[in-house]
Amino acid sequence: MPFRSDPNAGEWQLLLVHRAGSLDRAIAVARRRNIAISFGVVLLVAASIGSIVVSTRRAQRLARQQVEFVAGVSHELRTPLSVIRSAGENLSDGVIAEPAQVKRYGALIAEEGRRLSEMVEQVMAFAGFNAGRDLSERAAAEVSVLIANAVADNGALIERNGFTLEQCISPGLPAVVVNAAALTQAIANLISNAVKYSGPSRWVRVTAEAAPASRRHEIRITVEDRGIGIRPDEQDRIFEPFFRSRDVLASTMRGSGLGLSLVRRIVEAHGGTISVKSSPGQGSAFTLHLPCGVAGETV
Repeated sequence: MPFRSDPNAGEWQLLLVHRAGSLDRAIAVARRRNIAISFGVVLLVAASIGSIVVSTRRAQRLARQQVEFVAGVSHELRTPLSVIRSAGENLSDGVIAEPAQVKRYGALIAEEGRRLSEMVEQVMAFAGFNAGRDLSERAAAEVSVLIANAVADNGALIERNGFTLEQCISPGLPAVVVNAAALTQAIANLISNAVKYSGPSRWVRVTAEAAPASRRHEIRITVEDRGIGIRPDEQDRIFEPFFRSRDVLASTMRGSGLGLSLVRRIVEAHGGTISVKSSPGQGSAFTLHLPCGVAGETV
């Protein structure tokens, strides 16, 4: 703060200068600072409200999925349990005595028991993924071995229904780094669905080939049938949990609606994708697109 004398005034004058300059400038700087702080507070409050809204909607969606999960599973478990109970009571009460009928009832109980086991396994797998199932334990596997294991898992189903299953596996395919058990389950689910929805054709084909050189390095595993097909407006929804198409519901074919959802989760967990080509009445072809590599690579 400098002191200066004015010879004209004949007295000393004290001049005070603000570091920001003039008073008007200091007030303007303070105003801008206060406005910025106010906007920051408003943005923070808005972000907090947005976070609360998102969390609330996520909780509501989770609660809805849990209700749908329980309702869907309860409905699907009721039918095989009722059949097994009814057949068991008829056998124990002596209502069925003829050897041929006893054999037929035994086959019915075995079939419904298999269906029940398959459903329980799918439910457990679905619950495992929702709980953060870890598929990080992977190793190099031959595609032909994975397909052979998946076909073997459906061997009884294929034989019992009189299906012809063709395998077209290109020679010299590179290995895929996968969780073998999970990927085998995915392929087996596709084969099971192909058998279930194949209609009177009784034909399924499994193809494995490498992608063209112009595309990224990947292996394509396709499961194809000539069954009822899928409507175009439903093809984007078939991978949703518990979704079943109108044609499937009309045909009274039983199922949990979890199979394709599990397949997509397994494939995506391996860094791959799944695609479908289908036409109503012409059949469907589901393709797994899997990155290929050597053991030890991260997929």
